[in-house]
Amino acid sequence: MKTSVKDYLSSFIKLSPEIENEVLSIYENRSYKKMEHFMKCDSAADKIAFVREGILRAYETNCQGEEITISFYAAPCFALDFVAFQEGKSTTMNIQALTPAKLQIANINDVYTLNEKYAVLGKIHIKLLEDLYCYHKKRETSFILNSATERYLNFINTKQELFNTIPQHYIASYLGIKPQSLSRIRTKLSKQSPSDF
Repeated sequence: MKTSVKDYLSSFIKLSPEIENEVLSIYENRSYKKMEHFMKCDSAADKIAFVREGILRAYETNCQGEEITISFYAAPCFALDFVAFQEGKSTTMNIQALTPAKLQIANINDVYTLNEKYAVLGKIHIKLLEDLYCYHKKRETSFILNSATERYLNFINTKQELFNTIPQHYIASYLGIKPQSLSRIRTKLSKQSPSDF
């Protein structure tokens, strides 16, 4: 059963029917085909999507024209370019469906209006931002302290549901390596016993 945005928010703190109805009133249901974009570079960063079903990826394009995967979004979760929104700039990010996806989309300003109206939603918002900060801090630290092999093993351990669904070249990009390097890592690991990891 797909999780709705109101059910997801209520999993943090129980919401009243009144608040649940107001939350639902600002979100629009949209379906996306595989490879279709929810957000494209240079567009306004004023939308937030709750992923009810499916997997999305966020990527940016470097000066060589290469797509660099920076994040994956697997239901249930939120997807947005928070930094661009906070800075009042157009997004440099693209967010694309890797599988058929069902999203609930709202204007971020409407979300903030409800957060100010209902303290309980503000508390949930802060918790989500804390989780987002921790995710990016851990990812940043992994590029400093961990080898590519260690990053790959951590990806397998923490994102197992994505491992068998996402094309390997997207995983390689997310890990900061070339697909050929990921292939060598996988070949090397396949020759080792689990106790060697």
